Amino acid sequence: IAADGHIEVDAMTVEGGLTPSLVLSTTGALASSLMFGLNNANMNTPAAAMRASLGLPSSLPAGCAAGEAVHAQLLENDVTWSLIVSILCLGALVGSASAAYLADGWGRRAFLLHNSGLYAVAALVGAAASAFPADAFPAGASPAGGREEDPCSTSRSTAAILLLLLSRVLSGVACGGSTVVVPMYLGEISPAHLRGTLGSAFLLTAVTGMLLAQVLGLPPLLGSDDRWRLVLLAVLPPAALQILLLRHSLLESPRWLLLRGRDEAARTTLARLRGCRGGEVETAELHQELASMLPSPQGRPGGRRPASW
Repeated sequence: IAADGHIEVDAMTVEGGLTPSLVLSTTGALASSLMFGLNNANMNTPAAAMRASLGLPSSLPAGCAAGEAVHAQLLENDVTWSLIVSILCLGALVGSASAAYLADGWGRRAFLLHNSGLYAVAALVGAAASAFPADAFPAGASPAGGREEDPCSTSRSTAAILLLLLSRVLSGVACGGSTVVVPMYLGEISPAHLRGTLGSAFLLTAVTGMLLAQVLGLPPLLGSDDRWRLVLLAVLPPAALQILLLRHSLLESPRWLLLRGRDEAARTTLARLRGCRGGEVETAELHQELASMLPSPQGRPGGRRPASW
């Protein structure tokens, strides 16, 4: 600031840009955001094929008589399908409520990797439901029994419904965890001038995942009777990317390391995120940024003061 109070723009410098370490850590975290978006929309466009496979049709084929019992059955089908879709929110409530506690105990990085494993397990459980399709025959009938197929009657696949319910609960827990920890992690690793940009990337990646799930679930693509399970398995590539390829590039949050008393690890990690070279780990800018991560001037919870830098 000049003597007359004006800001000299030419003299300003911005510390810590999009360094390779920051980009890789951000990419790894946003893989969780992509999986969050995929799970939020993967039951929409392939719904008709999925419901037919579960034995939960929303309407009867043309030419089938619709009496009171049939209308009651169709209404029950709608209620069951609504439960399968919406139970994700119940899982998300559990996941979001417990995510901060677990991330504080395990670390942000470990939480994201475990959460991606939960996404993968949920996808595999949901895809397994396709192995138990509903019978297109009335109860007690089968081709081997010599009775003709009744296109107006289906029996529910209880096993498939239960597997899909379990899958939705597990994916909901993972989604709830992502909504809490991914923005937290991005805010803690990004420099102040990029915090808003990287924070908004969470939502941008999430809606991209929703769009991708909607497109993949179209009947000409993966939304058919024999391919809808692939829509649920679409979370496996980003999960594998994060767990197998980016796990070593996904750096721990310097703030979490600092609050755990690991001052040297916090300095080294922050230096990597800011693109500092070996001799620049002790710069005043890094010390100032680390000091700003402390919860209060008195130091960390538990009475421990930060190391003198």
